[in-house]
Amino acid sequence: MDTLTALEELYLCCEGELSFCEGVSLPPKLQSIHLHSRGRTTPLVTEWGLQGLTALSRLSIGNNDEIVNTLMKESLLPISLVDLTIRNDKMKAFD
Repeated sequence: MDTLTALEELYLCCEGELSFCEGVSLPPKLQSIHLHSRGRTTPLVTEWGLQGLTALSRLSIGNNDEIVNTLMKESLLPISLVDLTIRNDKMKAFD
């Protein structure tokens, strides 16, 4: 993804484990990320560098309690975020 420097919107839908290659960073101009994954993600969301995405205004997460709870506990959301959508029919509470 390092060569996609102009990318503004990213959709990732996966039933299993979602893996990024080691050392890969998210495109710096991302404004919107939609992530729907039931499996683990590697590297962990703490290593994605979301706080450095100063243009990110929309984040949608579906079916992954691990990502949601980690983002909330660790305060990893960028201050530019204006729209946060969490979709999970089975989620009972935030940790």
